[in-house]
Amino acid sequence: MKNIKLLPAFFAAVSGLAVAAATAGSATAAETQVELEEIVVTAQKRAEGLQETPISVAAFSADALDRGLFVDVSDVGRMTPNVSFSSGEGGGKSTSNIFIRGIGQLDFLISSDPGVGIYLDGVYLARTVGSLLDTLDFERIEVLRGPQGTLYGKNTMGGAINLVSRLPNGDFGGSIELTAGRFHRMDVKGSVQFPLGDAVSVRMSGMLRDRDGYGRRLLDGEEMGNDNVSAGRVVVRYQPSDDLDIVLSGDLTHRREAGLVMTMSGANSDATLVRLFNQLVAGPVYGTQFDNRWKTDSPFTTNGTGPNFNNLDTWGLSATAEWQVSDAITFKSLSAYRDMENSFTRDGDNSPLPMVEGVRGVDQYQVSQEFQLTGDSLEGRLKWIAGAYYFREKASSYLEATAFGGLWEAMEALPGPLPGLPFGGAGNPANLDVSFRIDDRLKTDSYAAFGQLTYALGDQVNVTTGLRYTHDKKIYSIEQYRPASGRIVIPLTTRRDSWNNLSPKLTIDYTPAEDLMVYASISRGFRSGGFNGRGGTSGGVLPYDPEKMTAYEVGLKSQWLENRLRFNAAAFYYDYSDILLTSSTADAQGNQVVITDNVGKARVQGFEAELTAVPFRNFEIVAGAGFTDAKFTDVAATAREVTEDSRFVAVPKWMLNLTARYTVPMESGAALSAEASVNYKSRLYQDVLNSPELVQDGYALVNARLAWDSADENWTLALFATNLTNKKYINRGSSFLASLGTSEAYYGRPREWGVSVKARF
Repeated sequence: MKNIKLLPAFFAAVSGLAVAAATAGSATAAETQVELEEIVVTAQKRAEGLQETPISVAAFSADALDRGLFVDVSDVGRMTPNVSFSSGEGGGKSTSNIFIRGIGQLDFLISSDPGVGIYLDGVYLARTVGSLLDTLDFERIEVLRGPQGTLYGKNTMGGAINLVSRLPNGDFGGSIELTAGRFHRMDVKGSVQFPLGDAVSVRMSGMLRDRDGYGRRLLDGEEMGNDNVSAGRVVVRYQPSDDLDIVLSGDLTHRREAGLVMTMSGANSDATLVRLFNQLVAGPVYGTQFDNRWKTDSPFTTNGTGPNFNNLDTWGLSATAEWQVSDAITFKSLSAYRDMENSFTRDGDNSPLPMVEGVRGVDQYQVSQEFQLTGDSLEGRLKWIAGAYYFREKASSYLEATAFGGLWEAMEALPGPLPGLPFGGAGNPANLDVSFRIDDRLKTDSYAAFGQLTYALGDQVNVTTGLRYTHDKKIYSIEQYRPASGRIVIPLTTRRDSWNNLSPKLTIDYTPAEDLMVYASISRGFRSGGFNGRGGTSGGVLPYDPEKMTAYEVGLKSQWLENRLRFNAAAFYYDYSDILLTSSTADAQGNQVVITDNVGKARVQGFEAELTAVPFRNFEIVAGAGFTDAKFTDVAATAREVTEDSRFVAVPKWMLNLTARYTVPMESGAALSAEASVNYKSRLYQDVLNSPELVQDGYALVNARLAWDSADENWTLALFATNLTNKKYINRGSSFLASLGTSEAYYGRPREWGVSVKARF
């Protein structure tokens, strides 16, 4: 909370800079802002005003994305109450771990699906790996809180992130932006649109970003956390008549970077495997020991020496055709193909010893087809949508993991068993070989039919009801062996299962005044069933059922003071069941089997409130507050890592954000604006064990931007800083102190600064 006490002085200082720089003019230029910007969203698959949508939605326009210093989609979490983004641990740098109102998913394995859906121009991104996209040429980003199963398909139990690209409009124009900053940052971002005849228009956009790493490996000098990414998008729009609109689009992202910044947060040299490793390998072979000596003084340094890269290639094609069948009916078809290849590394012990190192790769492609029919009936009193959806995915992954490397060879070299222990001696079947190679594959077919009706009971009351039926069919295969000893742990094992789900929704909204709406809703959501991809034997590779949730929500949307004040709020209660938790059992031979199964229940309750205001000319304030109270109400005894007293992972109770922006018109017609923002999160737990060394106490991050816009609005020059107070905070972490003897933390980016210039034509 110390950082929050600095905010009044900070905002005053930044605003003072803007006023001082603009006093040379007489402020006779036209005013820049006297009321709030109108926001149009497609949260209900049709364009409507944000304030007319009876859903808890946060929306960011293209201008807001530029001013808010957004680099990738994860930056949405800074500005949206009850929304958390993170990446780290085994999932790689391009993985998005998203939680909305306490519901999400940390596991990146292909055997499990996310709890929050990301949609790029209506196309569902099935994997969390590779889904952390850059904010390139988006028209807006919408964050839909709560289950969205009726209209947004499967796996949107927690909510949905809707990414909407800019479309060409038939005019010629574009922009180019250059950014330079700390860590030798150099960005180039640009877009251009142009017509091709009367019916065809094209929009092309691209970006390059190069930034040195903010972390370093001490022993070999390699950097971590750098950026080396290029991305592009092409959109072709064909409008042969007023009734037909066809959009073809393609996007590509290419990354070749070092791995995530990680550091040791703890070591347990008393763990059984660590003691054996120190005795037989670390001491005799490397002349050292694994213990806390390898911790560093900085959260941005490590003594790790394992593989260090993060590579991503992902691309997609989509075709959207929208046909105005009549004045009241519209037909829409959305066809898409996406392909992703990702490989990444992790040195989990953060030491020069070969204890916990891994290289993982994920290959995935998906095809989808959606049909929608929307319309108005009964003289506009009934709005409806009906549709059908098909999705197919094929994914494969591998993991080459070195765990206590050299331990099996050392046991084989012993003359016989160690005193009092079963292992030791050549050919002894008890010798421990814990390194492994896993190969697995997944095939998914999903079918859905959905519909939603909104009926106006009068001028003030609407009733919305919807239903979606989903059928998921999955086939999962896995095999695992020990490279050193050649032992087969899991022979090729194939499991298949299918699940059906009905996701209903009922909403009532009431508009007692023109700029005031209240609503109440009941909805169901689910996260698709899957398979335990962490089982230690073939007997542990079992399917699990979908997680389910019933959500109750009441909300308020309002605008006041002649459109100078917008205040929206929502309160929610979730009945969360069949939660996936991990348990540890043994098979008939006594081998340990780790099982992920539906053995938990919880209740989640809270609220969010968001305010946007223009208290006086050219001064805008955006503020938000979110509260989430998540508690397990029932946990099976077999789920040994979680009890009813455990805290949810990555879910702070409180999230607060505040942005102030002041613009001063200058006599020349140009304008100078100063913007500062702060976001606060209360205490966070980073793993299911609630490990104390990984608990992150409440913290605040402060960003600032000072910008000059030319009189013709064709040029913008901006200075900016992020994490202005240089706060050190844990973004993700994992702890295996009791078993592997290691614990690691991933810290967020330190203070950065930069300058950008943008030209429009």
